[in-house]
Amino acid sequence: MIAMGKKREEHQKGKKAKKIGDCNLNGDEPTGIGINNTHSIDAIKTLLAKNRYVQTLLALTLIGAFLRFYNLGFNSLWLDEASTYTLSVSSIPQIWEATTAGEFNPPLFYWVEHIMLVFGNNVLLGRAYHAGFRE
Repeated sequence: MIAMGKKREEHQKGKKAKKIGDCNLNGDEPTGIGINNTHSIDAIKTLLAKNRYVQTLLALTLIGAFLRFYNLGFNSLWLDEASTYTLSVSSIPQIWEATTAGEFNPPLFYWVEHIMLVFGNNVLLGRAYHAGFRE
């Protein structure tokens, strides 16, 4: 028994003990986080080019944005979207009056929708606000 323990110790010498959950995406490269606290364009470019954690985060963010906005204007309006549109085409004072009468959403929600009508009043733009900024 003692001989087996000694062999195990000799085998583990020189090896770094790995803990469960250890993951190093960058290999032996330094992460770049905390090394240089400057926020220059070159530091950001270097961080994006060499840091696997930042690259993974950026890729997941872009995939998430694509999936959130993909085929957004395909279906017709739902009841809550139609009621939001109906109230947001009103004037700013009319929106204030309607929201003080017991509307669930605050007036700023409808005012932002009202301002977004400058860009158009199609289903895609109405849902882009809901998908990207409301939740």
